[in-house]
Amino acid sequence: MIECRRRIAKRARWIEASVPPMPREAADARYDAALTLLVSRFLPGNSEKQAFISAIAESLAPNAPLLIADPFRSEHSQETAPVLRDAWARQSSASAEVIAQMSTRMARDFHPVDESTLARMAGEAGLTAPARLFQALDFKAFVLRKADACPQAASRA
Repeated sequence: MIECRRRIAKRARWIEASVPPMPREAADARYDAALTLLVSRFLPGNSEKQAFISAIAESLAPNAPLLIADPFRSEHSQETAPVLRDAWARQSSASAEVIAQMSTRMARDFHPVDESTLARMAGEAGLTAPARLFQALDFKAFVLRKADACPQAASRA
């Protein structure tokens, strides 16, 4: 596993940036893949999320995957949020005050979207519909792909 990580590290380039705007070096390049982990839930509105996904999509090579892993809203979110909070509280031995502060912060700073909104945003950004890779309660990971720049050529191959 460690050797595999070393080989990948030689071919991968880490870019830490505010999106949008992408740094010039990142915006002018075309990447083979992108990953966002626990990011979109902190973007307050759908327009901010759309700009974020679109900026990443613009920097991807045709057919390149974008992996998004974040909590997503579902029809069960109202039921699962207290379960997760209570499980965290038991594991961490947090005080009632800390739990109340966390609940307040989540209500203020936590902005998950549902899967249909993600699918719409993906389409507007030129990405394929999200394909679910993983789910544990409301935490989900999806892969979206940059649309092929020349779909006719791909279908002839």
